[in-house]
Amino acid sequence: MRRFFVFLPALPLSLFLSLSLAAGVVHAEALEAALVKQYPAGSVQSVAMASKALSEVTDTRKRVEEDYTESRNACLEKFFMTNCFDRAKERRRIALSSIRKIEVEASAYLRKDKADERDKLVAERQRKAASSAEGSAIPFIGATRSQTAPNESEPDGPEPDKSSPNEAASEKQMDKP
Repeated sequence: MRRFFVFLPALPLSLFLSLSLAAGVVHAEALEAALVKQYPAGSVQSVAMASKALSEVTDTRKRVEEDYTESRNACLEKFFMTNCFDRAKERRRIALSSIRKIEVEASAYLRKDKADERDKLVAERQRKAASSAEGSAIPFIGATRSQTAPNESEPDGPEPDKSSPNEAASEKQMDKP
C-alpha cells in the first residue's frame, strides 16, 4: 500500500508535463500555420516584406526545434518511445517543410533584387564610360592617310595582270604562228 502512495504525487506532475508539452507543440504548430497563412505562395512583393518573412521564419524555426526537443525528452519516459519519436519527427518535418517554402521565396526575392541593383550599377558605369570616351576624343579634321606603308609609293598606272607562269607560257605559244 505504501508503494502506491509513493507514485501518486508523481502522477499529477507527469500529467501536467505531458499537457504542457502538448500545448507547446500546439503552440509551434499554430505559429507555423499562422506564418503560412500570412505569407501564401507569391505574396512576397517587397524587400521589407521579404526581410520580415525571413526573420519570422527564423523565430518559428527556433520554436519548432525547441518543441521537437521537448517532445523527444517527453518520449524518453514512455515505454514505446520509438513510435513517439517518429511522431515528433514527422511533426517537425512537416512544420519545417512549410516554413522552408516561405524562406525560399523570400530569399529568392532578395537575390533577385540584389541582382537588379547590380545590373543597374553596371549599366550606369557603362553609360558613364561610353559618354566620357566620346566626349574626350580629339575631333578629326582633314583628309585621311592612305593605307600604304610610309616608304611605299602608290602606283600611278593600272595594276598589271597577275597570272600564273603556266598561263603566261601557254599564251606565248598561242601567239607564235
